[in-house]
Amino acid sequence: MVSYLFSSHDGFGLGHVRRNAVIAGEILNQDPTAEITLVTGIPSRPDWLNRAGLRVVSVPPLIKGSDGRYRNSAMSLGSALEMRERIFVREVRQTRPDVVVVDRRPFGTAGELQLGLTVARRAGAMIVLGLRDIIDERETVRAEIAGTSWHGVGAMFDELLVYGDPALCDHQAEYGLPLEPTYCGWVVEEPARDASDPSLMVISAGGG
Repeated sequence: MVSYLFSSHDGFGLGHVRRNAVIAGEILNQDPTAEITLVTGIPSRPDWLNRAGLRVVSVPPLIKGSDGRYRNSAMSLGSALEMRERIFVREVRQTRPDVVVVDRRPFGTAGELQLGLTVARRAGAMIVLGLRDIIDERETVRAEIAGTSWHGVGAMFDELLVYGDPALCDHQAEYGLPLEPTYCGWVVEEPARDASDPSLMVISAGGG
């Protein structure tokens, strides 16, 4: 039995946790005995998160304001980050994951995953960072990677996955990642086969 722990970088939208839920679902399709925990701060609980075998753990949500700063509506940022860190460390110690998959920001919004990832790595877990197909403007991402929030990524993470294709965006050439990425292709679900109008296609673009 393999244990997985997903940490979803989330704010106002659902794209990050949706992607993690799809990956978790495919793992369960391939291995129904897998134990999967998904840590997320989205305040709602969509139906697609209520899947058998997927355990969802809530942390205080952080919403990015128009000034670019993160906030929690019910508590100070410091209190929210402290609680997020405490819950993540607790889940690492309780689930003893074989694999930890972190979405988008390697150490969390403000470093709150650092301690939990260190505990997991010392226990022998594989640590994986997953990135979407296009992160942001080239210079914005390069500045982020050069800053403190990405310090130590090369030493902490075993794999860096890109949910896309280098034909669309070559992450190494554009962003200068500290690890050579593996491109997985886009993470999508199989289309519904009982659609009432098979000629209808709905396309939804994310905020990025």
